[in-house]
Amino acid sequence: DRLDAYDVVWTSPSGDASGSMPIGNGRLGANVWIDGAAGDLCCYLSRTDSFSEASRLLKLGRLRLHFEPNPFVDGQPFVQRLHLAAGTIRILAGNIDRAFELRLFVDSDSDVVHVTGASAMPIAVTAYGETWRRQDRLLTGDELASSWTMQQAPAGIEVRESADRTVLTGTDDDPYWGLYHRNDSSVVALSLRHQGLQDAKTATDPLLHRTFGMMLHGNGMVRGPSADYPVLQAPPARRFALQVAAPCVQDERELAWSGAATALLS
Repeated sequence: DRLDAYDVVWTSPSGDASGSMPIGNGRLGANVWIDGAAGDLCCYLSRTDSFSEASRLLKLGRLRLHFEPNPFVDGQPFVQRLHLAAGTIRILAGNIDRAFELRLFVDSDSDVVHVTGASAMPIAVTAYGETWRRQDRLLTGDELASSWTMQQAPAGIEVRESADRTVLTGTDDDPYWGLYHRNDSSVVALSLRHQGLQDAKTATDPLLHRTFGMMLHGNGMVRGPSADYPVLQAPPARRFALQVAAPCVQDERELAWSGAATALLS
């Protein structure tokens, strides 16, 4: 009970990610906020080991849940609580006849984010896995400097990051839809060559084939209308449950990541 006195409690939605509430398990983290105007739960997902081929620590992407009708109407009650003892974020909105509750937590023993909801009235849910890495990118300027091994890199050094990819398994009525980043190359070899150390015996490249991302699966959720990135939909109901697996693996086999993610959701 004494720990509850230190819970973080907000009484209004946030405008953007600068008003996000953090939660995690030490490896996998989420920055969570409510976009009240859109009626969305948003969170950036992150890992402590999600390093790109350019040795940059990347977000996994953004998870966004849209609700229809919007339960976060202006002027209605709203409470968002980081419950320290329970290790959950709990969000309450609406009056009695429109009461809406969300719970979000990161599993302490596995890399899975759980989101559950309960509503006094039927509500439709659409879950999106979103990325801004939609094409291969040449890093320059401040972006290049954000690579841990490319600080003050000489002119002529070119470092690229690849676009994110998707994988869809299961069926249209029970889909497992993933969004992931895979390092088919690595800046490590470039760094060694530039420093004249290409013949040195080294351990396994820590970046090559590193793969990370998020796999969405929801109880009763079906495939949404998207050809590019994950979209799951649940018809109007009073309850829903969504799971997001977010492992990181380093394996020559590209499908190893989706296998690990699906196993976490089984």
